[in-house]
Amino acid sequence: MKIYKNITENEKYIKKAMSIPLSADAIFREFAIVSNGQKRKAFLIYYEGLASNERIDQSVLESLHILPQNDDILEQMIAEQLLSVNQLVMAEDFEKVLPVVNYGGCAVFVDGIAKAYILDVKGWQMRGVGEPKTENVVRGSQEAFIETMRINTSLVRRLVRQEKLICEAMTAGTESQTPLSLMYIKGKADTETVEEIKRRINAINAEYITDSGELEQLLEDFSFFPSPQIISTERPDRAATALMEGKAVVILDGTPFVLIMPINAFDLIHTPEDNALRVPYANLIRLMRIISLIISLLLPGIFVAVCNFHQEVIPVHLLFAISATRRGVPFSLITELILFEIAFEIIREASIRIPSASGNSIGIIGGLIIGQAAIDANIVSPMVIIIVALTGIGSFTIPNYSLTFAYRILKYGYILLAALAGMPGLTLGLAVHTVMLCNSQSFGVPFLAPFSDSAKKSTGKLFISPVWKRQGYKNPRSWARGVNTNKTPIKTIKIR
Repeated sequence: MKIYKNITENEKYIKKAMSIPLSADAIFREFAIVSNGQKRKAFLIYYEGLASNERIDQSVLESLHILPQNDDILEQMIAEQLLSVNQLVMAEDFEKVLPVVNYGGCAVFVDGIAKAYILDVKGWQMRGVGEPKTENVVRGSQEAFIETMRINTSLVRRLVRQEKLICEAMTAGTESQTPLSLMYIKGKADTETVEEIKRRINAINAEYITDSGELEQLLEDFSFFPSPQIISTERPDRAATALMEGKAVVILDGTPFVLIMPINAFDLIHTPEDNALRVPYANLIRLMRIISLIISLLLPGIFVAVCNFHQEVIPVHLLFAISATRRGVPFSLITELILFEIAFEIIREASIRIPSASGNSIGIIGGLIIGQAAIDANIVSPMVIIIVALTGIGSFTIPNYSLTFAYRILKYGYILLAALAGMPGLTLGLAVHTVMLCNSQSFGVPFLAPFSDSAKKSTGKLFISPVWKRQGYKNPRSWARGVNTNKTPIKTIKIR
């Protein structure tokens, strides 16, 4: 709807749209401006707490107190007086005014001018940049994103220092109009992928989007596929690395987690620390991570299959020991294992939800007291507790929080298949799981991209290569052979 020239009509519309005076934090301030000795009525609107009162007083009210004596170009004079504000936009429609006011801006209306002056005077409280909570590393950056979008984009731009880094402004949610930024490096990110991301964002018809988790579910390809198809991270260095690899990053206002897309299966098991470590250390950690991942997914199923169908593969002394520990247990092996897995999940969830000061108490109560009491009462066998504990510890090594949930779900499927058919059942489950991974995509990129001929440009690999090889150097180690890049001998320092 167009803005009126009559300030009374504008006042009625704004008061109705912003529920004034019902909304106590909506500030409606009337004042007068003087030009050529005449007073003109004017008013401004903003929300207290979102906009800065000091900036409004200094940049708006004081600037417009007395205008230059030229009434013929009053509209231009007002804009020039407000140039002390960082961002100034003139709007002709109310639909362009209200979203900015809802996001901490201020709008000025002047009698006789069918436009509104929109000023960026945000001044809400925000927390400072802190340390990551869910992606801790020993070696690497200790900064984490916060809930303010513009601070987050600056953290990324500080690491990717080039003018080709594009930051496109978009919104999500038909009612909430939540601001978001789509960042990518022009010339490095795939153009079709970027256009597909923008198409999906523009096609979202949800009314309210307040968290990146909601946006992730609306953008992903397969809603019921267990593994995540978008990485959610709170680390600026990881987002910057993804951008330099040709990926795109979506930063939603109001959440400290940003989205990285497209991805493949191996991006989910890599950490930002891998690039900072020397090759032997990084590959050893990745190997241990892969072994732990297999343990968390298949160990309970393998245990059930071996004990119920393939006892011949177990050493005789170990078989006798397992049988001895199960004497007096009233439940079958599959029932016993599932019950204790569920109990472990309850303990893990409780340790997350309660205050951090009591988290250790839950671990002691659940792991020691209840576990030992269950063994003494012959409810579960010690071997089952060992299997459940190893499975839980293995899941803790998975760096991606969403992938941990996926494996916790798939684990029960493998247990049931092992209970029904033993190792052939596990083999069938692995075959179906592999086919699902092969058919899955993330914004057109195959989920098993490193092993796919159609995605040769993929940067995800099972193991890491030396940093000089990753950077594409042809002759990076010439200095190690006593010759520098200028082909002149390097002096050798003799130690006496």
